[in-house]
Amino acid sequence: MAVTIFLKAFKDKSTNEVILHLHDTEGHDGDQTITTDVKPGEVVIWKLAKNSDILEIMNVYKKQESREVFSTKPHQISASEWKGIVADDAKGNESYNIQYKYIDDTVFVDDPEIQIRPPKKINL
Repeated sequence: MAVTIFLKAFKDKSTNEVILHLHDTEGHDGDQTITTDVKPGEVVIWKLAKNSDILEIMNVYKKQESREVFSTKPHQISASEWKGIVADDAKGNESYNIQYKYIDDTVFVDDPEIQIRPPKKINL
């Protein structure tokens, strides 16, 4: 199973600031940051939304102060898609960085969160 996080950027008309908007297949939706729920061992895909105004996803990486939660670190599949696999022993919440290039060639970094849900216990 996989969770996909879609990226779209737009310029705020009042502040002229570029804002990253994210939504995922878990139903989370918001500007600049969301917390995506994943399970240990799950595949996470970052993908550009249609009409995203983003030229490319340049990097997806852990924040310096965060623990590594990916057994297969996020890596580029194409200019519009990255993929990583959550470690089997990952737990808790961690922030990570998404570096992307906006349509005007400016590079931005935003820091959403990954929340690792514990595996469901099976009652025998």
